[in-house]
Amino acid sequence: MPLNLKELDLRKFNFYRANLSEVDFEGTNLERVNLREADLRNANLTKVNLSYANLRYADLRGATFNGANLEFANFKGAKFFIFDLIDVALLSAEF
Repeated sequence: MPLNLKELDLRKFNFYRANLSEVDFEGTNLERVNLREADLRNANLTKVNLSYANLRYADLRGATFNGANLEFANFKGAKFFIFDLIDVALLSAEF
C-alpha cells in the first residue's frame, strides 16, 4: 500500500535523495521543497504546489502532475519517462 501524504503542508521540507516512489501527495503543499535526487517514480503529484521546488536530478518516471503548480520549479537533469502534465502551471519552470 503506497504511503499517503495527501493534503499536508510540507513547505520547505528537505527530501534530498529520499525514496518517495509511489507516494500519494495529492493536494499537498510542497512549495520550496528540496527534492534533489529524490526517487518519485509513479508518485501521485496531482494538484500539488511545487512552486520554487528543487527537483534537480529527481527520478520522475511515471509520476502524475495533473493540475499541479510547477511555477519556478527546477527540473534540470531530472529523469522523465511517462510524464503527465494536464492542466499544469509551468510559468518559468526550468527543464
